[in-house]
Amino acid sequence: MNEQLATLITQLRERRALSYHEKLKSLDIRDEIWRKYVELNKGSLLDANVAQRTGLCQDMCCERERITREYQRVYKSYELDPDTRSLNHSIMITGYSRASADQAMPTPYDLRSGPALLRTMNYLITNIMDKFDQEREQGDWYNFLWDRLRAIRKELTQQHLRDEVAIEILEQCARFHIFCSAFLSEHSLDLFDPKLNDKMLVDCLNQLRDCYLSHKKQNNMQSLRNVAEFSSYMLLINLKGDNETLLRIRHLIQDITDQSQINIAINISRSLLINNITKFFSLIENDATLLQSCLLHRYFNVIRIKRLSCLITSARSNDEFRLSDLTDILGMDNDDETKDYLEQLGYSISNANPPCFILPSIEYDIQQQPINKLSHKLTKSKYTGNLKDIITGQPNISIVLVDTNVENSFDAQGSYIGKLPIDPDKLATMFPRRPAPQPPSEQPPKAQQALFTRRPPSDSALRSHAATTTANTFILKTAKLPVTNIFVTSSTTLTPASSPFRFDGFNKSVTPVPSIIAPNHFTQPFSSSRLFDTTPQIPTLPKSIFSDGHQPIRIGNHLSAPPPSVEISQPPVTIPKSTPEISKPTAQLPEPSPRTRRLSMNSMDAMIEEIYKQMIDPLIRETTCDIFT
Repeated sequence: MNEQLATLITQLRERRALSYHEKLKSLDIRDEIWRKYVELNKGSLLDANVAQRTGLCQDMCCERERITREYQRVYKSYELDPDTRSLNHSIMITGYSRASADQAMPTPYDLRSGPALLRTMNYLITNIMDKFDQEREQGDWYNFLWDRLRAIRKELTQQHLRDEVAIEILEQCARFHIFCSAFLSEHSLDLFDPKLNDKMLVDCLNQLRDCYLSHKKQNNMQSLRNVAEFSSYMLLINLKGDNETLLRIRHLIQDITDQSQINIAINISRSLLINNITKFFSLIENDATLLQSCLLHRYFNVIRIKRLSCLITSARSNDEFRLSDLTDILGMDNDDETKDYLEQLGYSISNANPPCFILPSIEYDIQQQPINKLSHKLTKSKYTGNLKDIITGQPNISIVLVDTNVENSFDAQGSYIGKLPIDPDKLATMFPRRPAPQPPSEQPPKAQQALFTRRPPSDSALRSHAATTTANTFILKTAKLPVTNIFVTSSTTLTPASSPFRFDGFNKSVTPVPSIIAPNHFTQPFSSSRLFDTTPQIPTLPKSIFSDGHQPIRIGNHLSAPPPSVEISQPPVTIPKSTPEISKPTAQLPEPSPRTRRLSMNSMDAMIEEIYKQMIDPLIRETTCDIFT
């Protein structure tokens, strides 16, 4: 892994990127270096920090997006230099991009840090939002800000930021959407979509509630200063016939000392529940703040139509109401506005002095909702024209100046000079390379070893076969054979016959020698003795594994003319110890049936001992019997 990391770093340093395409390719290699570095440090302390994906970009727009949008010529008028009308990288702001399933998670180089996001937000508020009254195209103004604010909130979610910086940004985003919900309500759907704006507002408030609760748990149940304000917004945006919203926010407001804004929201909600519409509009006009009035603007049409329906149902037909009375009941600014509103609903107004509202004789179904004009008495009168103070919640906010020194990872020759997650010079010391495997050296061929190597048995092998195996005098080192010939008794004098393999000369007459079957001491039973008895014993020869059930063929039977025996007189040999008395067999007994045995696999020593005993020892014994018989 570290070899691949070093290779990618070397490749990035040696590239020369002069075009847009080559620069984007170099940035792709940089991102791959970061992913390899994270994979190399998986499970370490770095892994926990990387999991948060803390942004490293300190500009309002990351370098990759600036290069891409300049290459594709995708930018807004707010990102152009006001003098030259050319693209200015220092005032470019990251736009929103919809996430997809095949889209890779952005690296920290493409994510703005928390302070950078707050600085971007303050720039938007003081340099673009505050120009609301001067904008001729308020639809373009809103769409640009809506896109950039959504990108900021997306990066907050990607980095799992819930600190005070994230809370301040979310509060400013919520105030912006609340303000636009009222002051842009008269625009067409092509320029302003109220449902989409409300969706963004609800998302901001939900994120804020989670951040407030998390901050409260981490800071010993201490609430922030704006919790009461936004708790009132959460209550007013959900004006229902139950206390569900109030139950959800009670954990936020139980420790708040200044609950004036929450009390205003509760009183407005209570007046609506008891259907006291006059008090409802009176509280909005006199007590509610600007943003509270903007938030309640969405309900004005529904409440007014419901109130008119109640008046028509309760009154008699052909009754008249003065227009000035309806203006107070419905919360209108003046009589002319009330008249226009009623005419849009299809009701008629008398020409009497003062003008009166004529109740219809039959129940009238409203076919079209009237235009919900922004009320001057309820909302506009509270707006002083200083939008940046309203969005930030603080008076006299200074204008944020643009930082002209944006990040540039390439020099004039196109070489990459930007940041890397690791210093290439320290790569060898932090992650030393493993030595490469050396090819096996050619060694001279060794002499072919025997298939079965003779070695002494282990103690475990001897103990495992002590109960079933007859002691083998050929392999027991403790059983020393006597120097004397064990095949000769004390009372017998042997006259050795000439060996059929000995050459006695060409003129020697050959006389046949009768075959004498001597007793085979290897096949005679012997008295019971211990396995490790040092007394020389004559073992019983088991049947050879190479035998097919017949007696082995003797060598003397194949010779057509064996050499004559030569009698050699030798003095009798005296054996110090008496040998067991052996009776001469009259007939050769048949060999016992072969006994099959399973090789033991307890150990390698036991297996080799078994093979040696079953294959090599019987072969030696048969050969010995053939020679001496």
